[in-house]
Amino acid sequence: MKQLILILIAFIPSFALAQSQFSKLYDINNDAETGIWVSQNGDKTAVLVGALCNNNTSNCVEILRLDETGEIVWALLLDSMDVVFANNLVTTDEYIYFSGPKTGMGRFGVKVLQFDWDGNFIRSIDLTDQYPVSVTTALSIVDSSLVLLISKRGAGEPYGITPDTSYFYFMDFGLNYQRQYKHSSGVYRYERAHSLKKAADGSGYYCERWSTHTTWGDTCFLDILKLDALGNIIWIYSAEPGTVNLQPSIATTLDGGVVASWHKEDWETIEPINPEPSKLLKLNTEGELEWEHTFNSTYVKNIVRIFTAQNGNIICVGEEYLFETGLIPYTFLPSGWVMSVSPEDGEVIWSRNIVDTSLLVSPFGMRLFSGAETPEGDLIFTGPSYSLFPNGIPVLYNPDTWVVRTDSEGCVIAGCGPLELVSSLDQVPAGASGTIKVWPVPATEKIWVSDEEGRAQWRRYLLASPEGKQLQQGQIASMPLELSFGNQPAGLYFLTLIAAEGQVITLKILKQ
Repeated sequence: MKQLILILIAFIPSFALAQSQFSKLYDINNDAETGIWVSQNGDKTAVLVGALCNNNTSNCVEILRLDETGEIVWALLLDSMDVVFANNLVTTDEYIYFSGPKTGMGRFGVKVLQFDWDGNFIRSIDLTDQYPVSVTTALSIVDSSLVLLISKRGAGEPYGITPDTSYFYFMDFGLNYQRQYKHSSGVYRYERAHSLKKAADGSGYYCERWSTHTTWGDTCFLDILKLDALGNIIWIYSAEPGTVNLQPSIATTLDGGVVASWHKEDWETIEPINPEPSKLLKLNTEGELEWEHTFNSTYVKNIVRIFTAQNGNIICVGEEYLFETGLIPYTFLPSGWVMSVSPEDGEVIWSRNIVDTSLLVSPFGMRLFSGAETPEGDLIFTGPSYSLFPNGIPVLYNPDTWVVRTDSEGCVIAGCGPLELVSSLDQVPAGASGTIKVWPVPATEKIWVSDEEGRAQWRRYLLASPEGKQLQQGQIASMPLELSFGNQPAGLYFLTLIAAEGQVITLKILKQ
């Protein structure tokens, strides 16, 4: 049987697509470019392309400045700035700042660099001597200060046998010291704070503490802290223990509360495969739980980062694995996943899978790691795009930077039409379905699906809504397959069939 070639097409009529919306790849230095952070001010967008080089012996941190159409204004390769990795980026109207560990320090070291919007280096600070065996975990703007979050390893190098300590180091916009305070639970060997954000009602500041009992254990603990202006703890909320696959993220709400994302093991109730679903919880200004939600997926659904939009909704940025590609065992097609959630009750307002394999040499997948909102209300996301070597092995360590600009509802395509997913066993043109037959056409309450030539052993199916949301899935015992739409509204639906050998075909089903 011929190898499946997966074809993903974005049907984008040129007359219907707003000029500011785009989906583009950037490959500047041919090294590991992942698109870690994006920050937006006015008509100026900065993307931090921070990653370790393939051989981990030189610097390959980059900053890209993009215009509104995604064209590069300048690309700054920081190969002489003594930083090997960058983990955060913030901007003001005048400057760009980022933080990261130093070269040759085993990912330890504390350094912050400042540039103007023309790409000119302004100044830097190096706090490695003051904070030995430490790393920067975040850089943020709070009130009129830059806040550098530093995690200092506990005694007993290299990993410590006593708990870590988090430092909050305040600076002005010229990188001059203002004040600092520190926190440690005194319990965990590994603990880090990853953000500091001011409550919208001015009642204090929120940060999240991510901890484990070992250096990198199987269980992590999420504490959400509310602090006063001096760093004193007002209250602590401890979530249920989760997993260490992804660090948590928080976003403040307009009513003075806070929303947090994290991942929790759940082997008993997750259907049908993924044991580590993404979760969101909302706390009010007094630290009381208002709601929490779990977001399941067939394979993996990760919230990587969250932020608050101008209208108060919570924007979630991450990835969802859609299905096994069949190219090699246990490889999946990752899709950039974005979602808007109501801060009042946690209900999903909209949810999108964004994949554009027309940008890939060969299809493997694209993830999203960070997002920002423009003053006009558009959304900008960034992350890595992975391709495959000719032998089918994923290029995990040499991705390109992917940047997507959508409208306020996460749409790249005008009208929020889904990216059309079409594939074939025999590399037939996009839109062809080979010998798969579906009736009646258009569909009513029920449809039947058959494979007249029986060219594959179809084992599973997924039915998705016009917006790409999974409606049902299950095993295929035999053909023809009978499916019920129930009371689903009229529209264009997507039926994906997955074979035992890994082949995949997705059909468009019009329901009247």
